[in-house]
Amino acid sequence: MNSELIVKLENLLKKYEGEYNELTDLTHVPSKKDLARMKQIRKEVSTLATDIKEMRKDLNTLKQFDAAIAIF
Repeated sequence: MNSELIVKLENLLKKYEGEYNELTDLTHVPSKKDLARMKQIRKEVSTLATDIKEMRKDLNTLKQFDAAIAIF
């Protein structure tokens, strides 16, 4: 169960990191889809970096917990 959750969190983290990087890249020319997405998450964009950091911390904690359980 924990390993399934870890995989799902890792995939979600990769998705959000990629989206964050793309939307905040100053050299990227936004498409209509990008603009619609930015409008949709305008309030949330400012917290994405913090959310990603917290997700990474939670993911690392789960991995440590999963590794500790595997020892037993």
